[in-house]
Amino acid sequence: AAPLPDAVRAWLGDRPLYAHQATAADAALGGADVMLATGTASGKTLAYTIPALCAATETMGRSGCVALFLYPTKALAQDQLGKLQAALDGVRGLDDKKILAVDGDVPHAARADIMAAPPAFIATNPDMLHYTVLPGAGGAWSRLVQDVRYVVVDEAHVYVGAFGAHVAAVLRRFARLRPEARFFCCSATVRDAG
Repeated sequence: AAPLPDAVRAWLGDRPLYAHQATAADAALGGADVMLATGTASGKTLAYTIPALCAATETMGRSGCVALFLYPTKALAQDQLGKLQAALDGVRGLDDKKILAVDGDVPHAARADIMAAPPAFIATNPDMLHYTVLPGAGGAWSRLVQDVRYVVVDEAHVYVGAFGAHVAAVLRRFARLRPEARFFCCSATVRDAG
């Protein structure tokens, strides 16, 4: 893949990347879909944050959602909001970019603001993508969908059985609407991975 933008490289500083982080980030930046399965606390968040930040540097001076982060629970999404906002704030030129949650607790007036001027990053869940964003992808939510470069699916191991089939259908639907988007899936737990 191309070299990282200077602002993202400066944000990383001397922080060494593990091989799996560098390989996954490089693959995503090269246009590949990524499935990263590593142990707990092994740096998966950093691996998917790097390509998302690189995409955000390309939208300096304008609004547009470049990364959609899907979390299976609101608690996990809320936990990641601060980390991702700190990453945006830490990259020179991105301090005006935001991450916002789009979930069932977001009032309709706030959703209208998000639709009109999407933040760089959105944290949500598969149900909100299915019931709110995708039905409005050709209308009210089109500004959000049109710029998405990365769809991050964290904790991918929870999407199994009927629920997993539903989420897979939702992601395929999103991919049809935004074929340029790359998927970056992460899992810290894979049963019977052999």
